[in-house]
Amino acid sequence: MNLKRIFILGNMGSGKSTLAKKISKKLNISHYDLDDIFWSRKFNKKRNYKLRDKKFRELCDKLQRQNYNKKIDISNLKQSK
Repeated sequence: MNLKRIFILGNMGSGKSTLAKKISKKLNISHYDLDDIFWSRKFNKKRNYKLRDKKFRELCDKLQRQNYNKKIDISNLKQSK
């Protein structure tokens, strides 16, 4: 099986992060948790919008370097407040 991406969707607190960590470990693939962009400490302290934007851009750059087939253009995204 040649998996390129797995997306896990669900409500807050439904176990998405836990499941993603288990799958990534078992399949030896990268795991990116969007909670890490929003929270500086898991569900305890929110990042300010500048740090969230920085983290998001870092993740986009990392995905781009991993050759996810097309460039991700984030230049025209509005900053969240």
